[in-house]
Amino acid sequence: TEVPLNISRAFYDMEGILCHDRLALRKDVVNKDKKNVSFSSVTVREYEVILGNNPSCSSGPSLGIGWNYDKRKILETSVDEYEKCCQEPMTKEQMVVSQSERERRLAIAGYTRRQIAHSVRVNNPKL
Repeated sequence: TEVPLNISRAFYDMEGILCHDRLALRKDVVNKDKKNVSFSSVTVREYEVILGNNPSCSSGPSLGIGWNYDKRKILETSVDEYEKCCQEPMTKEQMVVSQSERERRLAIAGYTRRQIAHSVRVNNPKL
């Protein structure tokens, strides 16, 4: 029997929302002679933003992606349709989120200034 495979990645959408997408592989996933992979569909989910614990964040809090996602905001489409409407991958420079923007997103997610400050002290004691 075939086991379906999933390939996942996290990214920020155009509105700065941390998202996650899963590419479902077709039955003819791997042709052992040609070593090709093909995909049949894309599922995009919007996951919750959480306080991260990344000590390499140079200033302020780090963002993390939680396990919970909004089941009402799931996009399922073919790979062809997804590629027609979606933007090019972001550059490293575009992925950098300023300290004030990270703090804003965490506040929207429900974190207090005290929780954010505590996270910064714990994860980066030299700051």
